[in-house]
Amino acid sequence: MANHEQAQQNRERAKAAPMTRESLPCPRTTRWVARRKAEVVSAVASGIVTVNEVCAMYRMSIDELASWARAFDKTAFAGTAAYA
Repeated sequence: MANHEQAQQNRERAKAAPMTRESLPCPRTTRWVARRKAEVVSAVASGIVTVNEVCAMYRMSIDELASWARAFDKTAFAGTAAYA
């Protein structure tokens, strides 16, 4: 199966599955693309994990997580502007 097809299937599965601790990115993740950052920010916002748990799990500072949240908020808001 081509990488593109596999990636598409992964996206479709992710849309259908509810977010859980187990569905969060691997703690050994080294390449943080926007989608993974958004998953972590969303998990904190929805109460699946706490800020302290995320910071310990991913060995990151609260400031770094806050910068992800700010970027996610700006992106999400910009995406809704077309519908206003």
